[in-house]
This record gives sequence, structure tokens and C-alpha cells, in this order.
Amino acid sequence: MIVATAADWIAIEDYDPVRTEADRLALREGYVFDAGRAKRASDFIQRFCRARAGVHAGEPIRLLPWQLEVVWQLFGWVSAETGLRRYREAYVEIAKRNGKSVLLSAISIYCLVADGEVEPAVYVNAASREQASIIYREAVAMVEADARLRRAFDKVDSARKLTCTKTRGVLIANSADAPAKDGLDPSVVIFDELHRQPGRKLWELFEFSQGSRKQPLLLSITTAGEDLHHVCYEQHERAVRILAGESFDLRFLPIVHGPWDAEDGGASIDVDDEAAWRRANPSLGYAIPIEGFRAELEKAKQSPESLANFKRLKLSVWLRETARYFDVDGLGRAGERRSIEEIVASGDRWYAGFDLSSTRDLTASVLIAGDFEAGFDVFLRAWVPEVEAVIRSAQAKVPYRRWIEAGALTATPGERIDYDVVADALVEDYAARDVVAAYADSYNAALVAPKLLAAGIPFQTIRQGFLSLSPPTKELERLIATGKIRTDGDPVLAWCVGNAIAERDHADNVKLTKKKSREKIDAAAALVNAIAAALDDQARPDEPLVCMSLGGD
Repeated sequence: MIVATAADWIAIEDYDPVRTEADRLALREGYVFDAGRAKRASDFIQRFCRARAGVHAGEPIRLLPWQLEVVWQLFGWVSAETGLRRYREAYVEIAKRNGKSVLLSAISIYCLVADGEVEPAVYVNAASREQASIIYREAVAMVEADARLRRAFDKVDSARKLTCTKTRGVLIANSADAPAKDGLDPSVVIFDELHRQPGRKLWELFEFSQGSRKQPLLLSITTAGEDLHHVCYEQHERAVRILAGESFDLRFLPIVHGPWDAEDGGASIDVDDEAAWRRANPSLGYAIPIEGFRAELEKAKQSPESLANFKRLKLSVWLRETARYFDVDGLGRAGERRSIEEIVASGDRWYAGFDLSSTRDLTASVLIAGDFEAGFDVFLRAWVPEVEAVIRSAQAKVPYRRWIEAGALTATPGERIDYDVVADALVEDYAARDVVAAYADSYNAALVAPKLLAAGIPFQTIRQGFLSLSPPTKELERLIATGKIRTDGDPVLAWCVGNAIAERDHADNVKLTKKKSREKIDAAAALVNAIAAALDDQARPDEPLVCMSLGGD
């Protein structure tokens, strides 16, 4: 960690709190910036709250300049007449790993102990139980690290509830899947990573729940998201309008670290511009080593999806269009695919993956041979109902008819896929190649399973959760990017690979998503399944394969 010098900080006496036209209007409307109130809050945090981890673990927190500004703005602006806080809502947007969890935990403790609220109730909300627990655990650690705070608090871990006996206040960690509660009376509501909320339910539960409080606060802090119809983007736009001088909402604090004033929202941002790095990451050079940041960028440049996520998570760019996951150009950089005869002569093992669609959709089977060092030769068979091929070619401009004529796609008669035809083809292909493992999504797999099992094909379903699909999906992304997936220019496979969009969980596990993808991805999904089979086999070649394993994780 790089430790900043005293010159990087500004004293409260030299701080200019007027940032927007709304601030100037606030001065005319009877609000003032009370430097004493602002400093009281920051002094409390830096005196009583201690770092939980890292090289400064156990030491009093020293708020970074951007964190000081959040605290000073929140607690320094007050009504000259009543002394109550100006801001009822606040939106802070900042890139990942800048220290927001520590800041939120410290603010929570201050609001429980020293904000002057009668029986304060602080609710920390997140999309998942795990995310909600992060700030709670941070707050508990701060309390336990200071003897004076320990005497004032009583924690209840099982309920994720921290109680301050001194003020009869509570801090409660909440997640989107928590049952709705009536009779809420929060003084402070915090939404961590607002863009991750699965819907509006939790937001709407708390948005109008503070009516009995004299100076309530609804504080959202988040990285940029990708859903322009999400409540988080609504808050982002509210903040941007105030910063741009287009709105004069006196009770809403906007703090956006990122390219909020770019005409395209930052979509064309120069990712190598260090000024853009610092704008989105005010902790860069303090809590975030610059060399580590630069290394993350170079790694992200290896795929379009990774670079798009870097822009969103590290440069605070809202994604207007979700980037494709695979570098489809990598298929063109691959060497020549070996013939079946060459593969047989080499002794390489064969693996299969298939994706059975609905009866009116694309269905795909993939055979691969090779290894993870030299790469894989890929053979695709795909089917589509004849009627669907005509409709899609005419309406969606997808060249199904041309692919059928070229032999890259097989049309089955009528309006629906004939699964007997597909099952017979799978048995023929897999038996001829002596496939050692065939993996498939459980969806519709039962329609072909009897024939595969009767033929002695080592077939099993792969669970469709993040834990099962992330390793083969990431491995396939690496293989494609390094030119190790040899397809002989198969147009259907290239189309599906180019359409594929991925989704991630909180642990950065990844899987392809049909809902968000531009078009059909069935062949890409089948290839992921085949890679999964190869991963399992080559990781532990002496263990028997499970014949059928239905379920999900």
C-alpha cells in the first residue's frame, strides 16, 4: 500500500463546500456549511474507528480526501434555522476497491453513537446476504477494536444486528431476499452496490419509510452498472443533472467519481489515460497501487468482455451495450483443424457437449479432441426446424438457408425439432469417435438420454449454476483468445460464439446467459459443455464418470 503524504489532504478551514449551482441556491435558501459539525463527524471516525485488515490493521482510520468530502458534505450542510442536516438523500458512485465498505461502516457507527438521533436505526441493504454482511462485519470489527466502542455496543451476529446500548440504536444488515417488514422506522438507510439489487422491491420498501425522522438519510454507494432501466441508473441520472447544473434538488447529494460529463457517458473513454484512472479511483496511489491497476488493465485487454467490465467496474462507465464475452476473432487466428484420421492416429481422446433447445429452436452438438496446452479441434452438428429456418432467414436476416445449403446446418422437416433424429445422430457420432464423456444441460436431455445410455455412451448432465459452468467458460474464453479452438471456419459456431454474453456472480464466477445474449448461443453452450467434459477427464483421468447427475448449484 502506498501511504499518502500530508500534502494530499486539505484542512476543513480551507475546504470549499460549494460544488454545484444547487449549493449556491441552498445558501440563498437558508442552508449553511457548518465546518464544526463536519469536522466533528470526521474526527469521530478517525479517532474511534480502526482498520480491520491490511498493513494498517488495528490503527485508527485515516480518511482519504474523497472519503473526507463525503463525510463533510453529509454532516456539514445544515439548516441555519433548525440545525438539521440538509441532505435527505445521497448518491456516491465510485469504482471498486476504493474503500467504500470501510467508509460506510464508519458512517454507520457515527450515526448510531454520535449523530444526536433518538433511538437511531441504521439499515444496511445489499443484493445478497453475503454482500450485506460485509459492512456489518466491518462495523463489528471496528467496535471490537476500540475499548470505548465495545462498552457502548452489544452485537447479535445471528440476526446481523448490532445494538448500541448508549443510544438504544441498532444497525441491521438486510438483503434483497429478506422478508418484507412493516413498521420500519429507520433513521439512516444505506444501499451498498445499488446496481446489484435484483428489482425495486427493497428500494421501494425503504424509500418512503423515514417519515417520522427529523433528519433521515437515504445513502446509496455503488459502482457503475449496466441496466439503464434500473433504479440505480435513475439515481445516477439524478446526480448527473445536479452536477451539470440542470437540476436544483437541494436535499440530494451527488458525488460521482467517473466520466459523468462525457457526451457518450464514457463509452469511448481512453482506458490508457491515467487522468481517467484517477477520476474514477480517488484512492489510486493510496489504497490502490498504480502498478497493480495497470496490470489489471493489461489483463482486461485480452478479451472484449473483460475490457468492458474493466471500464464499468474500474473506470465507472455505465455500459450502454453489454459486450460479447468471447473474442470471436480468435477463431480466425487458430491454426488448421486436424482431420478425423489425424486425430485418431494421434490417440487423442474425444469429448462431446450438446445443447438441446426448445422444439422450435437451434439444437447443437459439439465433438472436440485435443488438450488444453495444444488446443482442441472442434466439430459441430446443428439442427433447426425447416419452417423456423425459413422464418428466421426472412425476418431476422439470419442466413439459416445459406448455412443449410452449405452443409453447416441440418433442417429437420416441419415446425419442430425431431429429437429421434437428433438422438440417432448423437449415438452414431459419439460411438464412432469412442467419446469418453458427453455433457449436456439437463433441459430436454431426457428426450435423448435413453438412446445414449442404451448405446453405452458415457453421458451426464452438467449443473447450470455458476460453480459448474465458470471453469469451462473461462477456459474456453482463454482457448479462443489464444487461437487454440480450431473450427475450420464453421459459420454457425462462429455466429453463436459472437452472440454470447456472460453474467457474473459476486465471486466473479461466470456463465453464458441466453437472456442477455444478442442471438442464439446454443453451439457456444454446447462447446462449453464439451470443454467441461475435457476438464473433468483430464484433471482426473482415472476416476469413473458419473452417468447421470441432475441438479443445479
